[in-house]
Amino acid sequence: MAIAAVGIALSQWTHNPVWDGVASVLMGLVLAAVAILLCIEAKGLLIGESADVDMVEALRLSAASHAGVTKVHEVLTVHHAPDQIVSVISADFDDDISAADVERIIRDIEAKVAKEFPVVTRLYVRPMSA
Repeated sequence: MAIAAVGIALSQWTHNPVWDGVASVLMGLVLAAVAILLCIEAKGLLIGESADVDMVEALRLSAASHAGVTKVHEVLTVHHAPDQIVSVISADFDDDISAADVERIIRDIEAKVAKEFPVVTRLYVRPMSA
C-alpha cells in the first residue's frame, strides 16, 4: 500500500508516469516474494514436516525417563498442522518386566507427553527389542 502511495505521489509531483510503473513493479515483486514464502511453508505441511530437533530430543528424554525403559531407539514426528504433531517412539523395555507393566509404562509416557507437550496430539509408543 505504501509503495503504491509513494509511486502515485511521485508520479503526480513530477508529472512523470514512470514512478507509477516502478511502484507497480515493486508491488509485484513483494507479492511474488510472499507467494514463494507461502508455498515453501505450505509444502512442508502438505508432505509432512518433522518437528524441530529440540522437540524430538525432549520427547526422547521424556520417554527415557520412565523406569522400565532401557533405551529409546527412534522418535519420529510429523506435523499435521502448525499446532498438531503426531509422534512415534520406538523404545526397548526391560526384559524382566511383564506385559502389563509395559502397558502401564506406555500409558504413563503418553500421559506425561500429553501434559508437557499439548502440541503432540497423537503419540504411539512402539515396544522394540535391541
